[in-house]
Amino acid sequence: MLLVFFSCNEEEEKKAQPLTMGQLTISKEQPSPGDEIELIYNSNDDVEAFYAYMVDDKNYPLDIDFTQKDDEQKASIKIPDSAVALAFIIKANDQFDHNDKKGYLLPLYTKDGEQIQGSNAATSFYAVNYGSNYGIEMDEKVAFEAIKTDLTTYPELQSAWNNSYLRMAFKNNQEEGKKLIDAYADSMQKKSDVSEKEYTAIMQAYSMTGDESKVDSIKKVTLQKYPKGSTAN
Repeated sequence: MLLVFFSCNEEEEKKAQPLTMGQLTISKEQPSPGDEIELIYNSNDDVEAFYAYMVDDKNYPLDIDFTQKDDEQKASIKIPDSAVALAFIIKANDQFDHNDKKGYLLPLYTKDGEQIQGSNAATSFYAVNYGSNYGIEMDEKVAFEAIKTDLTTYPELQSAWNNSYLRMAFKNNQEEGKKLIDAYADSMQKKSDVSEKEYTAIMQAYSMTGDESKVDSIKKVTLQKYPKGSTAN
């Protein structure tokens, strides 16, 4: 029993270790959705900050209210339950701190210490699509491969990520991207209960390729099945 007790304590201690990235220290190295975490930013400059919490390929910004104490800025946040990853955006003395162009991007973890499925995809997508606004740099091919790896490893994520993934695939390699779009369209059209949202996703995918004939064809089918849907408006 003592061995189990000490093992549990060691595990909790490991999870509670702080994480330092650049000038930012986070009170928990492996934070989970729902956790309250403390933030310390090593600066006595005026600071404005927010964090974006990510859910699949979407992100939602929330303010961080830092309070200066000595030569540090301190704040606390509660991570939303739906989040899979976080991005901290900090502006000190009117300059975005991009942390050597890597940003402050953080995957989240389950209570068991396992990295949440899709968190690598989420941080990569955020960095490549929004990072340049804040001085963060990420190669598009590297980001695409990270997303591809997550979606291959966890196929259950594909429906939420599909539009963004196909768009990045086509941008990364038009020939391979077109094959993926064709395969997606074929798989959807074989279903007996294709939703209007799924038809819309196919139209958007073919619109990327410039294949307007297929867009028009799918639109006609959509209007027939959903005459009062959003496509008709």
